[in-house]
Amino acid sequence: MVYRRRELAPGTKRFPLERQEDYKGTITFRPIKYTPPEIAGTAFASLRRRAGEGLITQLLNIDESVVFGAAAEGFRAGYTGIEDVAASFEEEASVTLDPVPNDTETIVDPSQSTVLRDRGVILYLPTNIAINDAVNYEEFDLGAIGGIGLAGVQAGQGALSALARGTGQATGSLAALLSGNVADQRGARLAASRLAEQGNATVSGVVRAGTATTVNPNTINLFKSVRLREFTFTFRLIANSAREAQEIEDIIKFFRTTMYPDTINFDPAGLNVPIGYEFPDKFEITMRYNNEPVAVKILPSVLRTIQTSLNATSGIWYRDGKPAEVEIQLSFGEERTLNRNDIIEGY
Repeated sequence: MVYRRRELAPGTKRFPLERQEDYKGTITFRPIKYTPPEIAGTAFASLRRRAGEGLITQLLNIDESVVFGAAAEGFRAGYTGIEDVAASFEEEASVTLDPVPNDTETIVDPSQSTVLRDRGVILYLPTNIAINDAVNYEEFDLGAIGGIGLAGVQAGQGALSALARGTGQATGSLAALLSGNVADQRGARLAASRLAEQGNATVSGVVRAGTATTVNPNTINLFKSVRLREFTFTFRLIANSAREAQEIEDIIKFFRTTMYPDTINFDPAGLNVPIGYEFPDKFEITMRYNNEPVAVKILPSVLRTIQTSLNATSGIWYRDGKPAEVEIQLSFGEERTLNRNDIIEGY
């Protein structure tokens, strides 16, 4: 297997290059390199250590229908272990797989996340920084009995006993209506509406309209989850020199390169086939004014989209083909949802 991870060249890009003292507010983006845990001791890792690239190449050249057909046939025959499946591989595909090792340890090194301080981008602090906090609620209909149960719980009573009382009251109202005991006209009309709900929708509508009474569904907002925060930043970069035009180009390349994943390649017979992705780097985002933090802190974030507009309001190009004006819009999403402690800590 051939795997190459290409890193960004060291260096921090910034804009503007000229008259930086006029821009006391800055926003800094630095990549966060994630080093996954090293995996060892599993069946496949052990297999690769002992058999080398030759077996992997051989496996890749096997007709998938033969391999998976052999495995499926093995399971249908009642195989209970991977050794039996390996035997079916060997028989049907002429591939020898070593027995699965007895060790169960799989992770040998913990993962690490490191902010790469030697590279990144520093831009002026944009206007209109929108911070949207949101959580998800769902509408839930408790119904009459559920409403009574909720009220009982909130009053410190047992939920089951409150529900039982609500059920008893509902049954009593219906029984009184059916028996002709209609001394309480409001209760009788409500009982009629509740009874009609059990039947045809048209009949139910007629009864509710005729009695001018309907059942309160006791709808509440029930908390469900926390939404991920997203941040969108828009920058209009106007180059005052060829040097600044080059810096803008480098900034765009930094964001686009960091946003995209690396591939994990197999190289059977020199084909260099990309068969997987390694996650892209995340970003550390910090905002400061006069060297002091502003607004809220932002958790490590992924770059979801980058939109680049060249010369949106002008047609000026430098001799080397670089535009004089570039507008970029960056949309980030935090790596996880927030909780109350995060807010206390300034996020």
